[in-house]
Amino acid sequence: MTVSSGSPAILPPTIESWIAADRALDADRMRDLLSPGVTLVSPLTAAFDFTGPDDVAGVFAAAFEVLADVAVARVTGAGADW
Repeated sequence: MTVSSGSPAILPPTIESWIAADRALDADRMRDLLSPGVTLVSPLTAAFDFTGPDDVAGVFAAAFEVLADVAVARVTGAGADW
């Protein structure tokens, strides 16, 4: 994976796996990387959340149907916050 100049030079293995699954449009692999207690605030409105790996992965699967050519421009995060 190529990391942009704005990204950390070394990424944790789980983050690298997440990015690889994202680039492969593999929502099932992304689901496997999520914590059982994951919650995603809707990217469209804060009025509702997606809770649990299946629901969160479903958001990505739906996005992949219409946004398959999106590139990862920068990876940000540190410690427990990615």
